[in-house]
Amino acid sequence: MRHSCVGHPAAIFSVLTAALLINAENICNETPPENRAIDGIPAYAQCSTSTKSSIYSNNGIDTRTASGGSGWVRTQYGGGYQCTEFAHRYLHFRWNITSVPNGNAGTWGDKTLPAGLVKSTTPVHGDIIVFAPGSCGASSTTGHVAVVDLVSGTSLTIVEQNGASRRKCKASCAKCFLHAEANNGIVYVRDAAPPDSKNPGFSLYSARKTISIRLTGDFASGAAVRVYDLFGRQVADLTGGISAGRAWFTTAAGSPATFVVRVDKNHRSACKKITVME
Repeated sequence: MRHSCVGHPAAIFSVLTAALLINAENICNETPPENRAIDGIPAYAQCSTSTKSSIYSNNGIDTRTASGGSGWVRTQYGGGYQCTEFAHRYLHFRWNITSVPNGNAGTWGDKTLPAGLVKSTTPVHGDIIVFAPGSCGASSTTGHVAVVDLVSGTSLTIVEQNGASRRKCKASCAKCFLHAEANNGIVYVRDAAPPDSKNPGFSLYSARKTISIRLTGDFASGAAVRVYDLFGRQVADLTGGISAGRAWFTTAAGSPATFVVRVDKNHRSACKKITVME
């Protein structure tokens, strides 16, 4: 099981496990990769069965071409797993935004927005990025939308459908961002590492403004170490500075400052949160 660093304690899907995706009911019988999901809600690849269909979901994960009864919501009227379907499904089941603007994806920022959704120019985790037609590879006629996962300076990591993928793009590609007012953008952390002896994780220690990271077990070599602030923005990549299983990070932030340290190796992740005192 991969341990995700991103989520929210009030979310239905604050923790994503491989089992949820393996058992997910979807039109194309796909098991999407764990990193092609945000807050546990996956982006699905299109297939011949879904291309012209409507999409319904009852929980953000399971999808069908027809309603399964009470609790099932139509998230796409036709065209299957479009980019707009994923954005609609995510907004509905993550932030309780029960409708989205009509029309092509690239015009979403021009329309009257539903209650609870506002335009923004500063992205955070969980925002919808709107691409104008032709912008940064978007369709020249319809534009595009995707969901923002991580923010690192001017670089974003997004998840999308209609070419289902997880990729990076520049924040400047956005025509605008659509922000759920309930979304505080904060990265919440599951404690520590997978509970098995082969991957015990890592330990943290802070002295004044310096965080000391000691990698152990499987993470002792070949791991990537990155530091994030509580808004999901990467503030340091320590991978190249690891020496003898140790890495250090010194912050210029005022006291106290809280960071998330994330360690990745072979598609497994562990996260810990630490507050640095002056």
